[in-house]
Amino acid sequence: MVAALIFVFSVAALVRFGLAQWRSMWQTVACQRLSPSLRAVTGVAGDSIGPQDFDIFAKFFSESDQSPGEHNNWLNEVRLYYRCLHILRNVSAQKLPSLQKWTDSELVLCSRYAGAILDRRLNTKFAYAAVVGKE
Repeated sequence: MVAALIFVFSVAALVRFGLAQWRSMWQTVACQRLSPSLRAVTGVAGDSIGPQDFDIFAKFFSESDQSPGEHNNWLNEVRLYYRCLHILRNVSAQKLPSLQKWTDSELVLCSRYAGAILDRRLNTKFAYAAVVGKE
C-alpha cells in the first residue's frame, strides 16, 4: 500500500514538473520582442496583442509554408491550452473575477507565443529570400 502511494505521488510530481517545463519553454518564446514585419503581415502591432489575436496568428502560421530547419513549434499544444483557458474564462466570468484576470493574462501569453513563432517564420523567409535574391 505504501509503495502504491509513493508511486502515485511520484507520477503526479513528474506530470506537474513536465507541465511546468513545457509551459516555461513556450513562455520564453512568448516574451521575445516582435519585429515590425508581424504587423505588416497581420495588421497587429506587437505591443497591442490581446487574447483575440491568437486565432489570427495561428491562421497565418498554418497558411504559411514551413521554414527550412524549423523544428517543433508547439502550436497545437498551445492551441489546446488556449481553448481550455477560453472555456475556463467563460465559465468563471461571473463567479470568479480573479480567475478571469489570470485566464486573460494566460490567453495573452498564448497569443504572444503564436505571434512570436509566426514572426520567427516570417523573418526566416525574408532572410532566405534576401539570400536567394543576391545570388
